[in-house]
Amino acid sequence: MKYRCGVCGYIYDEEKEGVKFADLPDDWQCPVCGEGKEGFEPMEEEDEPAPSPAPAAAPAAAGTTTVSAPEISGFENEDLRELTAGQLSALCSNLKRGCGVQQLTREAELFGQIADYFESKTVTEDHDGVATLLSMINSDLMEYGDAKATCALMSDRGALRVLTWSEKATLIMRTVLERYQKDPSFLEHTGVYVCDICGFIYIGDDPPEVCPVCKVPGHMILRIQGGA
Repeated sequence: MKYRCGVCGYIYDEEKEGVKFADLPDDWQCPVCGEGKEGFEPMEEEDEPAPSPAPAAAPAAAGTTTVSAPEISGFENEDLRELTAGQLSALCSNLKRGCGVQQLTREAELFGQIADYFESKTVTEDHDGVATLLSMINSDLMEYGDAKATCALMSDRGALRVLTWSEKATLIMRTVLERYQKDPSFLEHTGVYVCDICGFIYIGDDPPEVCPVCKVPGHMILRIQGGA
């Protein structure tokens, strides 16, 4: 029998590991993201990752058709909001990384300059640390459903893929923060690594050879604390 982690997708194979999942200790955690046993679900033998949605058929009419935001169901003007300088900086930083992956050097450089500009305009707010971050993360996670539904409506497979990566990375971040909230010492004497593409977080000394979220090679998983 196999069990899949609902956060990062890691698969525990009883036959390979030689230990029944039910026999694992109650405090056992996913070796990739740290999720507890309760976050795993049993897999059927034929269980395979769902295929990406197929793109919608192109309009028969000649020319290019553009759709303005008000014409998209659930995306009216009143739903738009102004982003803070910090949010704009983070957005442009992610766009910079995306351009870098696609070898768009000049575009990556420009997005980097914009990100630096907005970072310089960011106002640091006082907050109560981990509790505030967890509240913000939980708030963000509630918005993924609508965002993914809009991508599906527009048949934007690229955006849907990025949202899927982001949601998984955010769930892992929440798990790490919850563990830190219970026991801050768990980050001592160990490495902390972050995927430079999707934000996947790994706690330990030997990061995976391939990112379990976005599947980039392990050299893109960068050490930010501790480790060899």
